[in-house]
Amino acid sequence: MTGGQGALGSEVVRRFLDAGANVAIPVRPSATGEPAKEHARQGAARVIERPCDVTAEQDVAGFVSAVHEKFGPPDVLVHAAGGYDGGKRVDEMPAEMWDRMLSLNLRSAFLFAKEVLPSMFAKRYGRLVFVSAATALRPTARSAAYAVAKRGILTLMEVLAEEVKGTGVTANAVDPSILDTPANRQSMPEADWKRWVRTEDLASTILYLCSPEAREVNGATLPLRGGV
Repeated sequence: MTGGQGALGSEVVRRFLDAGANVAIPVRPSATGEPAKEHARQGAARVIERPCDVTAEQDVAGFVSAVHEKFGPPDVLVHAAGGYDGGKRVDEMPAEMWDRMLSLNLRSAFLFAKEVLPSMFAKRYGRLVFVSAATALRPTARSAAYAVAKRGILTLMEVLAEEVKGTGVTANAVDPSILDTPANRQSMPEADWKRWVRTEDLASTILYLCSPEAREVNGATLPLRGGV
């Protein structure tokens, strides 16, 4: 579960632990990891926490290797790692911002999929779920790097869905609008929070896509737009 320390990731981790699953969480080397530690206390031996730069190939390979050693080959990859930086037009944007957004959001998705797929193919079962964002399909001004990276995640998923056909593995994505999180409420205090997507609803959708019952769902992007 990449991104397992964020508001959404913490909710997804909790759901998987409640369902009896083992969970592995890459932790930013510089982070304190408090949300993940809380899950570790709840799940005890069913949680791995390991420092990992999700944009570094060697780190990702080492993390997945540790999962194999502790739990065996993974059945599921939920990729929620990422981050946002924007507010600049393309002509104003530093190349470093562009590179960072594509690396953090898209390169990380590629690296983890690359590492987990061989064992999924070997046992003919696996679930890949990628977290994109509404801006991938409805981009706004001053969000080029983030929007391109999130659209790239959808394209990566669509390619993977074609490549995994007939293998027992599926690849899908969720595409939420603004998530109702404490950080988003603080940064947008005047917004109508009722129109935002609740993390528990998104986590439920992700859990379904990771289940055996979702075996016929492959190559789908599920939009969540809130407002209910």
